[in-house]
Amino acid sequence: SDKFATSRCAWLRSILVQQVFAASGAGVIGSLTWWEVQRNQILATQEAYRARYRETGSETRFPFYGKDSGYEVDYMIELGLKPGDRCVAVYSLAALPVTHAAA
Repeated sequence: SDKFATSRCAWLRSILVQQVFAASGAGVIGSLTWWEVQRNQILATQEAYRARYRETGSETRFPFYGKDSGYEVDYMIELGLKPGDRCVAVYSLAALPVTHAAA
């Protein structure tokens, strides 16, 4: 009887461990899927900005700075930079693939 109870507990424990691993795997897959959906939305918005930039003819006047508006201001700032000036870039972590963002 004691031997049966021990083997039954071991069996239940193994089932529980399998369920926990299955749930964690589903959670990871769900999180990765959510990240990629969000990233694709950001990239689609960025592509729409780039298309609008091309359609307005701004590509003949200003470099593309990744925004929908205000690139004229960025261009004027760029023209005003002198050797030794510091520029700070800000990257969108959400636009990176999850493997790069996690690094």
